[in-house]
This record gives sequence, structure tokens and C-alpha cells, in this order.
Amino acid sequence: MKTHCPLFLSCLFCVALLLVSGCGKETNTAEPERDVLTHVAKNNEDKTSLDESNTGEKPAILQDEVAEFSGEVKVESPTLPVPHSHFPDHYRPTFSLFEEAISNGNEAEADRIAQECITLAETRNEPLNLILTLHLVLGKGFLSVEMYDSAHRYLTEVAKQCRGIYVHPLAFCMALSGDADGGFTLLMDEINRNSSVMDVLLPAILVFLEHERINLPSETMFEKIDDLMNRVETEKPVDPRTIFALANYWLVRGKQERAISLYEEALIRDDLNDPLAWVFRNNLAMLYSDVLGQHTKALEVVDKALETNRDNFTLLYTKGTIYLNAGEPALSIPVLQRAVELSCQLPIHCLCLAYALHLDGRDDESRRYFDVFRDAIVPARLLENNAMFDALMAAHP
Repeated sequence: MKTHCPLFLSCLFCVALLLVSGCGKETNTAEPERDVLTHVAKNNEDKTSLDESNTGEKPAILQDEVAEFSGEVKVESPTLPVPHSHFPDHYRPTFSLFEEAISNGNEAEADRIAQECITLAETRNEPLNLILTLHLVLGKGFLSVEMYDSAHRYLTEVAKQCRGIYVHPLAFCMALSGDADGGFTLLMDEINRNSSVMDVLLPAILVFLEHERINLPSETMFEKIDDLMNRVETEKPVDPRTIFALANYWLVRGKQERAISLYEEALIRDDLNDPLAWVFRNNLAMLYSDVLGQHTKALEVVDKALETNRDNFTLLYTKGTIYLNAGEPALSIPVLQRAVELSCQLPIHCLCLAYALHLDGRDDESRRYFDVFRDAIVPARLLENNAMFDALMAAHP
């Protein structure tokens, strides 16, 4: 019995993060487009370095952009993405006031304080890298509480001066504030201008498409993204993150066969090292099962990934759902129980296990299980899991 719970869609967002983070790949921090501190300071070598500030520690001001790609700008929390403790002492009181203002919803006061902070840096003749970093952190602070107009102003300065991957915060702000096409355009223009940022910004396009608070682009924009993805695929990319983004983009566009081909080609390569390999095998296995109905082949692929990742709850969940797709709920139950245990009762795993118990005729266990986790499962209801959810609601009213 087919459950229609395609993992490649429901887990697309979290798996994309792993690849955007560059897992298994070293980052060249000296590359100007990757390091705003180098990029904007290369003509300011006579000025005091941030590393020589009176904090007594390396500034660590600009964090990995994966924090942005993950959609972890939390509207319920005013905490700045970068602690002000990383800044020189004379900025910390200002940041405390800024945090207080945005937490109180006082945008005008927060903007006044932010301007004072920038003015202070300019008056002290701080290096450009510090001034732009202040813009970045202040912009992210406004963004974290949905003060989009103010966020846009501060992040625009960063994008204009630094470009490269640093257009992303502004693009994210634009998309969140309702200008999805503008955000996508900004990312695509930068990719077209500088192909070296493709491995970071291409996955960002995918995450924008999956983000629950970002509207889908217009059909005209979709056509432009299609053109970009077709061109990139024609160039035979080798970076796993780019391949992953391409494959999952075609899934979003309903072209599963193209995604399968991309995953298969990537797994043929000898240099696709673990842990990147398990992500590709995970998604390919689910595609084999859910799209092609090739459950035996799917199990072979996921078992290969489990050889070196036996306690990976995502892989175990995939294996359990493949058994369900194959009409073997009894085989799926112990696998899903292990996934639930390892994932600390992740709601989607709980939903699938309750459904497997129901299909296996163990309705008392299914009911008890579903009742215990109903409150957690309901918010996790996803479009592709409606059939499971509705069946359980009918069985356990």
C-alpha cells in the first residue's frame, strides 16, 4: 500500500542546509568574495584590524551564511544573529539599547540608535570592514523582528559594497517582505555576474522556494530560473551542493526523472565523500520508491548509506517509509521506532509510525501512540502527508 509520503519533499529543507554548509568540503576563507573582512578591507590595510580590537578575541562577526539559508531568523526572538560581545567595548552599550528597542517594537528608536552606532564608527575612522559588519548585524536585527524597511536600508549597503554571497541577506529580506521576484532576481543576477558564488547562492534559490513565509515567484520568474538551471546543468557542475540544488529544483518543478538522473550521476563519482553521499543516497532511494515504485532498488540504496550511518534517523525514516510504500508495515515498524527514538520523537516520524501500526492492525497501539503525540503531529502536518494524517484521524477520532 502506497503511503505517498515523499521524503525528498518533506525533508528537502533540512537536507539542503547540510549541503549549503559545505559539509565535507573545505572553505577557502582567503577568497575575497567569500570573506567580507578581506574583500572590503583590502584597500584599508593601514587601519586597525578587527583582530586587534580591545575585545581580546577574534571578532567572529560574520558567521556562515548557512544561518540565513536555514530560515532561522526567528520572528519571536529579538536576539541579534551576532552577539554584540564580539564588538569592541565602546559599541556594546549601543547594541544593548538597540536590542531593547527592537524587542519593544520601537522601530524609530531602534533606527535612531543604529544610526548613532554607524556614525560613531565613522567618526572613529573605523576600517570599512567594521562599518559594513555593523550594517549587516543591524540589518539582521531588524529582519529578525520583521522590521523590513529598516532591514532593507542597512542590508542594501552591505550588498552594494560586498556583493558575492553577501547579497543573500538583502535578497532574503526582499523575499520575506513580499518582493519574492526581487529577491530571486538579486540572487540570479549575482550568480550570472560571478559564477564562483554559484555553489552557495544556487541552493539559496531552492531554500527560498521551500520557505513557508516566502511567496512563490511569478511564472515569468520561474521561467528565468528554469533557464538558469538548464544552463548550469548543461555545464556539468561538479560541486555536490550545486548538483543537489539542481536535483531538488527539478523536484519542485515536477520533473522527478531529471532529479533521479542528477543523483545517479553524482553517486557514480569516486570523490563524492561521506557524509555528502548519504544525503544523495537518501533522496535517490525515496525517489526510486515513491516515484518509480522500485522498492527493492530503493532499499539497496538506503542500506548502502546506512552501512556507515547506522544511527542516522533520516535514513532510518526513509527505509521505514520505503517498507510502507512496498506494503510491508510490519517490517517498517521496528525501523520507524528506532528513527523516532533517535530523532527525539520528531513529529513527522511519530505520524509515520502511528500510521504503520494502524496498517499492521495494531490499532490499540496506534491509537495510544497517536493520542500521546497528536499535539506534536498536528503542527507537522504536511501536504504530502495528508493521506496518512486523515487515515489516522478517521481511525482514532
